Amino acid sequence: MDLLANPQINAQWIVSIITFYIVGGFTPGPNNMMLMTSGVRFGYARTLPHIIGINIGFTFMSVVVAYGLAQIFIELPWVHLAIKIAGSGYLLWLAWRIYSAAAPENETSAEARAQPFSFIEAALFQWVNPKAWQIAATAAAMFVHPQSASYHVEIATLALIIMCLSFPTASAWTLGGVAMRRVLKAPQHVVVFNRTMAALLVVSMVLSWV
Repeated sequence: MDLLANPQINAQWIVSIITFYIVGGFTPGPNNMMLMTSGVRFGYARTLPHIIGINIGFTFMSVVVAYGLAQIFIELPWVHLAIKIAGSGYLLWLAWRIYSAAAPENETSAEARAQPFSFIEAALFQWVNPKAWQIAATAAAMFVHPQSASYHVEIATLALIIMCLSFPTASAWTLGGVAMRRVLKAPQHVVVFNRTMAALLVVSMVLSWV
């Protein structure tokens, strides 16, 4: 099938999606705040499963939303509200964990064994991430046409674009954390960084409600 010959799938449509996801991927949000923090604490290699989990998890979630979950939220708004409340509570808990993290030289043995998000944890986190829901639902409303003959091709194209863009944007935030790690030499600097990132995580959660 020649995608550019389809009235719904054309160059302008593809460029619009790419622009939308670049802006959404690079702007601050819960995923990006956590990736930068993980980059500082664990480095890029150990954060890689977290990055891949976001990539696969958000792509899958976006496909599910595009296939009709967004319509369920329209018909049953309390379901969406319940998910947002649960997700916000989880984000507040994560923010507290980051905020209260001890300086490296004061870590207990349990804290020292702390692990970055696994692939599964990162993938599942997308379902309680308010920004992820917002982006997925907006993209489904803007770029998917359920009555179109190319409906399934639209969703497949959307998923492909997400997979191609989310990895480099997530990597950029993680590498930003890795770069910060070289600057944060003193333990008190790490504490300040953790508390700043915890505050930004809360701000990103609050903005998702605006």
